[in-house]
Amino acid sequence: MNFAPPNLERVALAAPAMSESPELQRDALIEGRCLSKQYTNDRGQKHVVCSNISVALRKREIVALLGHSGAGKSTLLRMLAGLITPTDGQVFTHGQPLTGPAPDAAMVFQSFALLPWLTVIDNVQIGLERANLTRSERKARAQSVIDAVGLHGCEQSFPKQLSGGMCQRVGLARALAVRPQALLMDEPFSALDVQTAQQLRTLVIELWQQQREGLSSVLIVTHNIEEAVQMADRILVLGSTPGRIVSEVAVHLLRTGANRAHTEEGQRLVRRLYASLTGALSTDEACSIRLTESNDEPQKPDSEQEN
Repeated sequence: MNFAPPNLERVALAAPAMSESPELQRDALIEGRCLSKQYTNDRGQKHVVCSNISVALRKREIVALLGHSGAGKSTLLRMLAGLITPTDGQVFTHGQPLTGPAPDAAMVFQSFALLPWLTVIDNVQIGLERANLTRSERKARAQSVIDAVGLHGCEQSFPKQLSGGMCQRVGLARALAVRPQALLMDEPFSALDVQTAQQLRTLVIELWQQQREGLSSVLIVTHNIEEAVQMADRILVLGSTPGRIVSEVAVHLLRTGANRAHTEEGQRLVRRLYASLTGALSTDEACSIRLTESNDEPQKPDSEQEN
């Protein structure tokens, strides 16, 4: 099969050029320009976590931030969410400078971040407390997203009564309840067993394809290469010390019921990404990825496919 769009026969592992453009990307939900973050310890020593990173999350796409632990992935995600102020650079949402938490984004955390004294439905409603909704409207919306993530019947359960996978479903429902355009996920499946993590990846992809609760785009932080290949339309590979984008990979593989990271083409990309992360690729080798075979039609973007 030919998995590439017209006139594109390879996935290029090359540093993105967006930081060179003075214009904001018109279709970007969230965009960071030349972002840097540094901290100063008690002895006055400065530690640069991220350096001069430019990144955009566009409409109707899933983007993965892939890198080693300590590469600044979570810091970058929190800057884009408006939870951390960059030392240098600026974050924009819908073309406007971001001065607080991104209004059209919601976070899903690795640690679930549930309040143990609240039931499932009350945890899901937390983000709706400041919304202009009646109590019955909040409850109805919470019930809708609880059903969407497969937790019907668990509404009155407490977090201690749930498995890790179920707790993360609650976290996902809580994020969806505020009807975000952008879902920002910080290694959301890393604490789960393999089977549960795979089920939740599939669920997130399905919710995104269905545009549930107005969901347009997903930005996920991960150090799992196969997870990035399975989920993402674009993969941004971060180098370490300090964190910076060293390559950008456009993934043109069909989304089917199976894990596309386990296909022949997917495994080829996994190997190349591993080599890129470990520094085993030269510049020429990094740009030589081909994910095409002849005599087949290119895949349409997910946004053009029927659900």
